[in-house]
Amino acid sequence: MEQAIVIVAEQQLALAEELPLGSAGAEQFAYHFTSLKRSLRSVLQLFQEVTAAEKDTA
Repeated sequence: MEQAIVIVAEQQLALAEELPLGSAGAEQFAYHFTSLKRSLRSVLQLFQEVTAAEKDTA
């Protein structure tokens, strides 16, 4: 599960890094920022579930 979390985070970061900052418009920034925010929230929720499950089994 932890590996899946890392893969998702890396994919989202790669998409954000492809954004050309010099020519990006306000809509592109807003879209990518919102996408990253949602992705980060999802990754943190998955991580929280994994750590909670590990605590329950310990």
